[in-house]
Amino acid sequence: MKIRIGLLCVLILAVAGVVQAQDAPAPVLMLINGEDIWASYPTGLARLTYSGYADRPALSPAGGQIAYPVIDRIGIQALQTTGGLVSELPSNIVLQNLTTRVETSIATQPEGATFNAGEPARAIVRSAPAWSPDGSALAWTEDVTPEAVRSLVIYTLASASAQVAVTDLPLQAGFQQTLPVRWGGGGIALHSITAVAEATAAQPTIDTFLIYSPAGALLASSTVTPATGEYVYDFQWIDDAGVDKLGVIYSTGRWDVIDPASGAVTPLVGSPELYSLSAPDGLSVVFGVTSLPNGAVFTWRVGQTPLAYTGPLEWLSISPAGDAIAYATQGIAYTWRDGVTEPVYGTNDYNMVVSDVVWGPTAWRVAGQ
Repeated sequence: MKIRIGLLCVLILAVAGVVQAQDAPAPVLMLINGEDIWASYPTGLARLTYSGYADRPALSPAGGQIAYPVIDRIGIQALQTTGGLVSELPSNIVLQNLTTRVETSIATQPEGATFNAGEPARAIVRSAPAWSPDGSALAWTEDVTPEAVRSLVIYTLASASAQVAVTDLPLQAGFQQTLPVRWGGGGIALHSITAVAEATAAQPTIDTFLIYSPAGALLASSTVTPATGEYVYDFQWIDDAGVDKLGVIYSTGRWDVIDPASGAVTPLVGSPELYSLSAPDGLSVVFGVTSLPNGAVFTWRVGQTPLAYTGPLEWLSISPAGDAIAYATQGIAYTWRDGVTEPVYGTNDYNMVVSDVVWGPTAWRVAGQ
C-alpha cells in the first residue's frame, strides 16, 4: 500500500508539473546581441540557443514552437578566417519546442560540404523560415552551390520531410542570395530583387513579388515601383476587408497591397494594425508614420494612446492573451500593459543588446474593418 501511495504521489507531482508547464505564461522571446535567442519568464531570463549564430525566431501559430536559421560551422569557419564576407553564409534550420526545449535540425548541409576553403563551394544558403497559417508546415528558400539552384522548400512536420516546390527562382541582386518568405492565407510570397540592365539612380533594381500555392503553382507575379527616394522595407500578409492580400511596406511608411488572385497592385486604404492571433479581440497596435526632415519614423499606438516606440516591425510583439505589448528600443526590451511601461528584467544589462522581439503569434489587418 505504501508503494502504491508513493507511486500515486509521484504521478500527481508529475502531472502537476506538466500542467504548470502548460499553464506557464508564454515567454517574451528576444534576439540578444544578434547572436542567440533568449526568453524572459516571470522567474528571469533563460538562454534558448548557444551557437552564437542564431537569427530571429519564427513562432508557430499555436505558439508552442519556434523555427530559426543558424549559420553552419563551415560558414562560421569562413567568417572567422576572412573576418567578413560579401554573401550570405551556409545555414541550417532548427525547430525548438518551447516547453521541452528539445531541438531538431530539419535542414542541414550536404555530405562533404565546404565553403571558402580554397576549393569550390559545396553548400546551401537558406532564408529565414515561415510557418504555414495552420502550423503544419514551414517554408524557406535556398541557394544550392555549385549547382546554382534556387528553390522554394516546404517542410511538413507530420512526416518530418522536406519537398522542393519550386526550382527556378530568380537570381537575387546584391548581397542577399535567398528570397525572403511570408506565408499567409493568400499563398507563399517571395520578394525578388533583380538587377536592371541599365540601372539608374532612380531605379537601381526591380522589386517583384512572387506568390505561390503550397503545391508550387505561381499565382501572381507583381512588380512594384517605389517612389523617388524610397525603397521596399518589408512585406506582410494583411486582412483587407476579409481578403488576404500581400502588403508591401515602403521606407516612407506607405503601404501597397497585392491581390493574389489578380496580381493587381493598389494603395492600401486604411490603417494597418497588428493584432494577436490567439486573442483577436484583445488590444491591437496601429501602424503609422511621421515624416521628419531626415526621413520617416514609424509610429505605433494602442487605440488613441501612442507608444514610446518608433522602431521597426520586427522589434514589437503582442502577448498571446492580447493584453500586453513587448518591444525593444535602444537595446532594451520593455513591456506595455494598461498604459504602464516597464523594462524586461535583465535586458538593461550593459552586455545585452536586444533587437527582434517575439511574444505571441500575430497577424495584420486593416483597422476598423
